[in-house]
This record gives sequence, C-alpha cells and structure tokens, in this order.
Amino acid sequence: MRTIAVFLLVLLFHALPGQAVYSVRETLLLPDGVTLEGAAVYARLPLSGSGQVVSHVLFSSSPADGSGNSYRWDLDRLPQTDSLRFSYRVSLAPTPAWNRDSLDQHPRPAFTWPDTDDGPYVLPPLVREDVGKTEFSTLTPGDTSLADVDRLIRRLDRRVRTVRSAEGFDYSQPLLEDLFRRRTTARRKHLLLSLGLQHLELPHRVVAGKVLSYGEVRENELWVEIPVNGRWYRVYYGDGIDRREWGEPAEPDRFLACSYDWRDFTLEVVNAPGMPPVPTTLSGEYSNVVVDFWVAKDEALARQRYAQALVYLDSVLTYLPRSVVAISEVGLVYTQAGRPDDGLPFLQQALRLAATPADQSLAMVQMAKYFSLQRQAEESLQALARAYRLTPVDLSVIYTDPRFQYLARQGNLEQRLSAYVRRLD
Repeated sequence: MRTIAVFLLVLLFHALPGQAVYSVRETLLLPDGVTLEGAAVYARLPLSGSGQVVSHVLFSSSPADGSGNSYRWDLDRLPQTDSLRFSYRVSLAPTPAWNRDSLDQHPRPAFTWPDTDDGPYVLPPLVREDVGKTEFSTLTPGDTSLADVDRLIRRLDRRVRTVRSAEGFDYSQPLLEDLFRRRTTARRKHLLLSLGLQHLELPHRVVAGKVLSYGEVRENELWVEIPVNGRWYRVYYGDGIDRREWGEPAEPDRFLACSYDWRDFTLEVVNAPGMPPVPTTLSGEYSNVVVDFWVAKDEALARQRYAQALVYLDSVLTYLPRSVVAISEVGLVYTQAGRPDDGLPFLQQALRLAATPADQSLAMVQMAKYFSLQRQAEESLQALARAYRLTPVDLSVIYTDPRFQYLARQGNLEQRLSAYVRRLD
C-alpha cells in the first residue's frame, strides 16, 4: 500500500507544477544555567508577495516588538525559559533556478525588470576604483549577453572556493579581496556576484531568506535573483556543505524570501553588551501541507473513517482543485463508504479533466479500482487494459492496493488482461 501511496503523491504534486504549500516549525532551544539578561532574539518570517503567501503564524510567546515580518523577543522575559517556538504556513510559486534548461525558453533573452516589482533592493556597495585590481577588470560593458552572465556565474563558482567553516574567516577584509585570495564564505560569494553584476550595470537583487532542504530549515541564507524578460531566475551557490553523499532529496530545495537587504539575518541571537554569547540550538523542520493531508486521509481510511477522509481530501482540493488524483480519490472513498452512486461522478470528472496520457492512464486505474470495489471483475480488467494502452502500468498495484482485493482473488488475471489489451490493438 505504501508503494501505491507514494506513486499517487508523486502524481499529485505534478498536478499543478510550481505550486507548493509548506508547514514550517522552528524551535530555538535556550541553555540552562546561562544568564539571559539583556539578550534578545531577532527573527524574520518569509515575506508575503512575489509568489509567497504566509499564514497560520503562531508563536509560543508574544514578541516584545514587531513590524511587518520582523520580530524581537527579550529572552529574559520569556514565560518559557527553555525555548522559543514559532510556526507558519507558506504558499509559494518557486523562482526557477538559473540553468540552461530554464533559460532556453527565451529565444530573445534580455535583462529586464518585471512589470510588478518588490523593491527597493539594497545591494552591497561597489567601489569601482577597486575593480581594476581584480579579475572583474576583464569584464567590459559589452559582456551582457546571457552567455556572458552565465560564464561570470560559473567562473565565480569554479575559481572562488567557499570555506566550510566561516569561524576563522577575516570579515574585515574588503569584499573584492576575496576574489584575489580565491576563498570566501557562502554569504559573501553571492555578494561577489552582485558586485560583478553591478559592474556590468545589470538588474538583479540579493535575497536574504531561509532554505528548506532535506527536511531541515536553514537560516541566514543569501542568493541572487536576475530578471530575464521580466522573470526572476535564482542563482544559489550553496552554503559550503557538500550533500551529495546524502543522496537525492525527497523534494527540491525551497527558497523563502525574507528580505531584499543583504545585511539582514533571518534569525539572530544578540547578547547584552559586555556579556558572553548565548549558546542556543536551532531545530527546524517542515512538511508539505498536501502530503500531511494525504497521509491523514490514508490513516482515516485505515480506520474506516470515511467522512474524515473526505474532509482531508477536501483540504487537498483547496490547494489542487483540478488534481486528477485527488478528485478520483474522492470517488473511491465514497465507494468504499458504500455510496458508489455518489462516487462515480467524481471518477467521471477526473476522466474529463485528464489531459495527458499519464493522467488518463491514472484515471483509468482509479476507475478499475471502482469496478473492483463493485465486484465487477471484467469491467475492472477492461479499465486496466485501457490504462495499460495509454502508459505502462505496474500491475503489482492489483496485489498491493486493498481496493483491488476482489480482483486480486480472481484466477488467470494475466492471461485475461492480456486478452483485453490485444482487443484494443
């Protein structure tokens, strides 16, 4: 059953490409036996705008001050002295990454601002007199084609090493000196790119924000966004940690913009003057809201709580109103609840909405489950044959999905299904 659930979730996420909603939960753990007098926490939540909407914001303690998306807590006045917790939900249409696949869609690319803008943007200061002392001096005003900018981005990535630990880094040295020394920090590397783009007088912005990656929340990240034909593209060099040995993440990294001022931090603990730093520990996690609802639906079905399962599917459809997977699933839940006449219209609607062969095949598999629940073996096999003709179907679904339980008990399934497939040729 788990294999089928994962397969359906993959199809669910492809129903509306680029749209995602995440529930983010962060906890700042405070140490025992350390004075917190005069210490404060400053935090920024993601901005609402530019493809982001923030909702369901909760704090374990009310902030001492706050405006917009920026808040402050005085640590010595927290009612719970062991931690500070905050959570929120963010809906976002991700900014595409800067790569050849995403940029090739522009036959005549030009670096132009979007029609609607979230500025003003604060950029690191460029001292043009110092540019001549660095390899940026080889850049000329004519180096402003898409290929030129792509070379600049790749050259910085290749020639300037990002240090794994920034603790011993000399932050007092001028930013452009990092080019000469060929080593920098993850944040400063993005600022170097901004200086190069400023030198070429190309539009861009530096974004301060959070990165959702491998199930964790990374704070105080920077990246650069460049507009091509009015659409932003993200350049992110990473945080200096090689995660390739971790394997592929379950989902791509998600970037939450919190500020367009490169000097801002998304989470900062500031000790009182003359006092030692407060040694805190941050724990952050996130989950896809649609996945949460879908898993809750599966748990409700396992307990035969069909009305509750329909409530969770209704929540899924709030975010994915035209999802073939979700709509057909509603029909199957009604059928499992003993109301097949109420379920059939949803399965028929899913068939009408299915625009691609993959969606059409999926809708037919869901219809085959419906017939199996109705103890109509031949009709179920015919639906599976139609699905198989559209796209290959993993027929192990018959033995792993409990809604195929009736069909799975029938004999000579492979031969009978093959016969129906041949009739469709």
